[in-house]
Amino acid sequence: MGEVHRLHYSIHRCSSHLPGLPPQNVMVDKPSDQSSRWSTNTNTPPQFLTLKLNRPAIVKTISFGKYSKTHVCNLKKFSILGGMQDENFSELLNGGLENNTSKETFVLKHVTSEGQLFPIQYISVVPQQSWGPSFNFSIWYLEFIGVDEPKLIRKVLFEYNMFAEKETVRICLKHFRQQKYMVAFEELQKKTGVSLESPQLSRLYQLLVEEGDFDAAEKLLQLSAKEGLFNWYASQQPYIANWNNVSPCSPELVARLTESMEETPPPSSPSPPLTSSSPIHGISSCAPRLPEASNDSLECDRRPGQRGGHQMCIDPVTNTLYLFGGWDGENDLSDLWSYNISEEKWTRIFKCSEEFGGPKPRSCHKMVLDPIRRQIFILGRYLESKNRTAENTKSDMFLFDISEWRWYQICDDTAARGGPALVFDHQMCIDVEKHIIFVFGGRILPMLSEEDSSPQYSGLYAYHISEDRWQLLLADTAAECTDNVPTILSRFGHSMLFHPVTHTLYIFGGQRNKEHQADLLAVYVGDIDSASGDTRVNVKAVCTAAPPRRAPPTGFTQRATIDPDMNEIYVLSGLSKEKDKRISNSLWVYSITNSQWSCIYKNDNFKYWSKMPVTEPCPRFAHQLVYDPVGKVHYLFGGNPGRAGQPSLRLDDFWILRLSRINSTSALWRARLELRRLRFQELAEAGKAHDALAYLQTYLYQATDHSDPEQERQFQLLATMLFSEKLQSIPFNPPLDAAEHSSKDQSRITDPELHEDIQDVVMSRSEYSNKAFNTDAEQQALFAAVLGMESTNSSDVGEVKHCAIDTIADKYFDKTTLDFVGKDIDNKKWNDWEIHYRRCQLFQQLSEYFPRHMVQPKKNLTDFIVI
Repeated sequence: MGEVHRLHYSIHRCSSHLPGLPPQNVMVDKPSDQSSRWSTNTNTPPQFLTLKLNRPAIVKTISFGKYSKTHVCNLKKFSILGGMQDENFSELLNGGLENNTSKETFVLKHVTSEGQLFPIQYISVVPQQSWGPSFNFSIWYLEFIGVDEPKLIRKVLFEYNMFAEKETVRICLKHFRQQKYMVAFEELQKKTGVSLESPQLSRLYQLLVEEGDFDAAEKLLQLSAKEGLFNWYASQQPYIANWNNVSPCSPELVARLTESMEETPPPSSPSPPLTSSSPIHGISSCAPRLPEASNDSLECDRRPGQRGGHQMCIDPVTNTLYLFGGWDGENDLSDLWSYNISEEKWTRIFKCSEEFGGPKPRSCHKMVLDPIRRQIFILGRYLESKNRTAENTKSDMFLFDISEWRWYQICDDTAARGGPALVFDHQMCIDVEKHIIFVFGGRILPMLSEEDSSPQYSGLYAYHISEDRWQLLLADTAAECTDNVPTILSRFGHSMLFHPVTHTLYIFGGQRNKEHQADLLAVYVGDIDSASGDTRVNVKAVCTAAPPRRAPPTGFTQRATIDPDMNEIYVLSGLSKEKDKRISNSLWVYSITNSQWSCIYKNDNFKYWSKMPVTEPCPRFAHQLVYDPVGKVHYLFGGNPGRAGQPSLRLDDFWILRLSRINSTSALWRARLELRRLRFQELAEAGKAHDALAYLQTYLYQATDHSDPEQERQFQLLATMLFSEKLQSIPFNPPLDAAEHSSKDQSRITDPELHEDIQDVVMSRSEYSNKAFNTDAEQQALFAAVLGMESTNSSDVGEVKHCAIDTIADKYFDKTTLDFVGKDIDNKKWNDWEIHYRRCQLFQQLSEYFPRHMVQPKKNLTDFIVI
């Protein structure tokens, strides 16, 4: 695509600036100079800073430099606009900065939804809110990364102009067809050769809008779903989280949990109390001692006990989970467990792994599994200050051979072999194909005498398992490195995931000193050559979290997983960085393909304990979450609920999480229901009451999911259309639900004769129904829906029209007030136009089920009219 590099720019104009703080300051990065910034002289909108690139470019990222201390004038909210001409902008980003000293990088929109690159030359930064209330806006430094190679930009600009011209023609075609200007539509299409949509969608428009052949339109939808055209729509729908409690907390733990409903504020930093079959070369091992089978029937022998800071991994080949270590509230553990997913059974392999040549008790360590070679690797741990001796602070590394049920010590100190020092709250991933382990971040555990020194963080290492060789890929930014190794801003308590298809590491969140990181980084490691020791890695910012929150809250206790097939990252948050907030969990999904976060659900302690029965895990941190990419299932165990007065309390519950979306079949049912609703409406409006009622009782009844309260409510409300000779709208969303209508609306209608007439209409109409309204409860619900009027005076015509009770309105209202269209419009022409308009709207709705490249543009020609 061309060389990506820093883009040069000049100051085009700005809204205002304080004396001595001109916009030119943003071109120089001086974080230690408080006066090296652009600052507005007011916070009254609109405030802006417009820059002009030296030449048009495809701008990929924008970076904000900051002052060396937190500052009230930092931008909490802002938007970035861009375009080829000044004042003709499109939004490229809506976000905000963290109020810290770290440089932040954001990805700008530079590709259309159709995949077309577009260049820009003008960029406008529009501040919206500063971190300090009522303070002016300040920007210290701005940097842009992109491509501006003239030959490439000319090509992209030509392609984009052609794309824009084509989209303009398509929007005109859409307008002409909707307005029935068919001569103009056909001439424009013939002249330009541009198609409005795919032939399949054009056929649907003809059947539905022009011919009103609902049966044929429904058959075409069925064929489209069968051909897989609804799969794209299904993949874009939000997930639904379905939790299953495999084993709840033990009874004594439940008793302790319910003792107090108070919650404790999050700690400022994590700590364990809170929070081939032959050995590879270089490995020492103890004599092969197999674990002794336990005859105990105690609960602690049948499943793992309460703990936090433990580790889990999954073998998708054998459907087996493995759990090791953790902190039980009083002591570190070294027990190793397996869970057979098919049999739903825990097995304790070792009660004390150290006795069998395995790791000492530990927490805040990391563990990865190689399912092909059936090996588990363990590295790192946390030690309290009193236990930090020269011997204990060595970084040992262990391997557990699953086939042999045998521990091996790979080495007693990875730092002495060129690897990381003893770290905790780091992250570890494995590339099974290349037999490489990646270790990144974590705090280096200091000796007792070094406790008061500045925290040290570990960089990114690769361990070539077959060669028993460590390799430093990226050094920590603050580390002294003499080998010209590139650097990375390290952190602890973050998440790191490996994508086996793209050979990319994804790093999210974490904490460095007192600052919480909100970035998502992608580190390409596919070019690492195990033979030559090549250290070529490519680090890029994927996105950052920014208020208003469009990403998981920053913190150091989140748990993340990845699905390489779906190209999705899942994040279960834990402690928020705001110390005064309750402990809460929220589940997020990041689409790598679409570069977009979305929230699946949120849960906090208050909401959890007010729910009965409990259908999801209580909020927690220091838990473990693993994912089976084959079965598409998450498994969660244990953690710290953060209860006040109970600092040693840990959980021992085990949960399964399945994420589900509607499938193409469900999408077809939705489309069919929308189609049948409109057909019923047209039958009712045409005065074909008996046909409409028969259609309601059969085809529409069959298309409705009566277990869905909303669909059932709308189905019952459709019957009110049978009370009207001329209906203006469908009352799909009445202001109150049925129960509220029956009690509140009846009290507002004071005219006894009106009240009696409404009741007579409802009861007389319901006798025609054999299915929909054959119970008193259903009649009552329908009656409540009919009573959707605020009062009985003529000023409430809108409510009468909304409820579609024209039969009753004819008697009690001045008919001229109901003619909102006007006296000069022919009723038949208006009715025909109204039918056409509603069919066009339904066609637009049905188009949403098809892939984007097949459908007409979403924009309308009238959207460009400025009043």
